[in-house]
Amino acid sequence: MVQTYSLPPTIKECIPSASSRYDDKHAGYPKKRQIPAIGEPGPSGWQEDSRPESLVGLPSEIIFMIARSLGWFTNTNTSVGSNRDSSGSLQAYREYLEERSLFRKSLGRTPYDKPRGCKDVDYPQISSTMSTGEILRCLVNRGSRNLTEELDLESVSQEPLCRGGFGMVYKGKLRDGTPIAIKLLSENVNEWGESRRKIEKRAARECYVWSKLQHPGVHKLLGVAQFRGRIAMISPWMESGSLPMYLFQHPKADRLDLAYQVANSLAYLHLSGTVHGDVKGSNILVSANGTTKLTDFGTTKLQDYTLNFTATTSGSGFSTRYTPPEVLKGGPQTTGSDVFALGMIIQEILTGELPYGHIKNEACVMCNILLGQPPSRPDKGIFKGAIGDKLWLLLMACWATEPGDRPDVVFVRDQLEAISSEAALSN
Repeated sequence: MVQTYSLPPTIKECIPSASSRYDDKHAGYPKKRQIPAIGEPGPSGWQEDSRPESLVGLPSEIIFMIARSLGWFTNTNTSVGSNRDSSGSLQAYREYLEERSLFRKSLGRTPYDKPRGCKDVDYPQISSTMSTGEILRCLVNRGSRNLTEELDLESVSQEPLCRGGFGMVYKGKLRDGTPIAIKLLSENVNEWGESRRKIEKRAARECYVWSKLQHPGVHKLLGVAQFRGRIAMISPWMESGSLPMYLFQHPKADRLDLAYQVANSLAYLHLSGTVHGDVKGSNILVSANGTTKLTDFGTTKLQDYTLNFTATTSGSGFSTRYTPPEVLKGGPQTTGSDVFALGMIIQEILTGELPYGHIKNEACVMCNILLGQPPSRPDKGIFKGAIGDKLWLLLMACWATEPGDRPDVVFVRDQLEAISSEAALSN
């Protein structure tokens, strides 16, 4: 007997109404380096009278089957300005990018230290059967700096100053007075049932990946240490905190420049064969001079390794509001999923609000993403007028349902630079 689900009564707060569209009268764009006008209706759409009352609490696979069975993807006419932008429009956008060969454009700005490996070499392997000391020695042998003896233990905060889904961060100093952040992964057995040994292996993997990334827009790993009997990651302390905190403290910051910086850092990762896997506001720090720094590489994937890890190393956590539909349905993290998250970050930077900020229920947010329903376009600030049209089309392309329809991160970065220059000239 097939199991059925009854649908509780509050879907209207989960899915924006059909009236949340914006005026498309500024849809024409200059040809030079700008996003093209895209106006034809596409094959995908939305039937207003076919919504169930609620999908809260249902598994994502069930939500998707319900959506398909109710015909939520049948034809309707969709204007260029609609939040329910069509796959036809996104296909036209993709063809525009391919025509100009921008998908594989070289970064050509900041030299990077690409992680290198040789497949013919039998590299050492880290497993959950190894002790903390053995893991630490492996990391040091592969180039990480051992800072255990350089920690000023008396300066370390008694309690972590911040916690996340995977770990906690203490504030401290090195013996030379350098302020540092000391990151430990969650203690004992975590929510996935991982033993402490497996968590140590996952910490080692993050240390190793992080140590291979060298770029001004990537938070620097100073080294590793054995702290309170566990593997710790040591990095410079960022007094300005995370990107959302910085935006709150600096409301007049150049937000287009901050968005460009994040895109440029992500371009470095992608062009060095690396997928971040968890791009979100709390994983971007800001230095005292306003430079953004990508951090938290627990789910990051390198192209080349010189240190091997046994299976089941990575955790499976993600942040719903920044996660594309293919990952919510169990697919892998890719450069395309990073670009989807980047679009959400850009919107967060420019508006100062979380993606889908008006929706408090995470299940409702997941429902919107699975059904290809992007955030609503703001009707104020930088999103007004012709520049706002260009920005919004760029974000809509980042949020395409199909990963292959999303632009390359280098293209996103270059478009942000062009839009920023145009905005500066218009002021």
